[in-house]
Amino acid sequence: VMLSFQSCEQGEFSEGDEFPVAQKSIALRIAMNSILIESDSISESTLSDACFNFSYPITFEYNTGTLVTVENKDALIAVLSNETTDLFIIATVMPFDVVLADGDLLTISNEEDFFILLESCATIVIPFAEETPNSCFEFVFPFQVITTDESIYTIGSDASFDEFLYEHMYDWNLEFVYPLEVINMEGETIAVANEYDFFEILSTCDYGCGCYTDYDPVCVETDFGIIEFSNACEAECEGFFEADFIDCESIDNCIITYIDLAVSECEDDSYSVTIELNYTLSPMNENSFKLYDAYSETIIGVYLLSDLPLTIEDFPIPYSGFDSDYLIISLFNSDLDECGCGGGIDYVIPNCD
Repeated sequence: VMLSFQSCEQGEFSEGDEFPVAQKSIALRIAMNSILIESDSISESTLSDACFNFSYPITFEYNTGTLVTVENKDALIAVLSNETTDLFIIATVMPFDVVLADGDLLTISNEEDFFILLESCATIVIPFAEETPNSCFEFVFPFQVITTDESIYTIGSDASFDEFLYEHMYDWNLEFVYPLEVINMEGETIAVANEYDFFEILSTCDYGCGCYTDYDPVCVETDFGIIEFSNACEAECEGFFEADFIDCESIDNCIITYIDLAVSECEDDSYSVTIELNYTLSPMNENSFKLYDAYSETIIGVYLLSDLPLTIEDFPIPYSGFDSDYLIISLFNSDLDECGCGGGIDYVIPNCD
């Protein structure tokens, strides 16, 4: 493992040398956090296999001001595995290069470039993005946020935070003012001292797979029929492999082309869901569909297509140990003995405690 350290206070550069200046980067912490999410071991492949890899050497800065130059992948893993709440990576020297999945080099010159790259990655979850559910903690209000122009905003509620994020959606350098407090799913108040503590909390959140929203369908044949996924990432998220994919256009069968699932707020320890489908029927003329909970492996019920859109009151809350769930919808003929096709959708389970 090759690391080199330089202290900003030691003056190790001779006169005329250009001292490297690190730029504080929230995008960097998001990228590093993505390496750790849903993984018991630290592996850069969690990030790079699906999107990009750093081009080495690359220089980071600790919160203490010390620079560390990482010479290879093993060195990066060593740095991340030794981070603590007192010593953690907070900045990187820009510009730097990354190697994209196709082997091309991309130069990252600033925070905006870095965020645009992360947003293009199917496996990276951007906290507080519009499509990202926050289901594992609540903020203790008020707290403060600093914008790029160093203005300080006091946030007093969820609604004001949503409004703030909307108004500053193109501000790439938002920072929390630490310390702050959050309340976890167990109702415990947790003190957050710095960026490291905050991203440690984020690493416990269940964001699913963080797949991109592009429609590039793949199909998989299962015991519940042929399921169409919007893209390969969503199929792989549900445990399928590229070898399982079949050509959607070659299927002489029915196809579910769209699923919409609306989940209500909790009322009397339960909630309701409303399901809508768009589909193309095969010659077997399916007229029923079966709703199956994938995580708890239970059949919720059998319903008529003519009842769509269908609202199911007092929806059974499956025990799966997850903050989210995945429902499979299978279309059947009138005798329920021949499955035509299927589809699936995930959703965040409301906390009705």
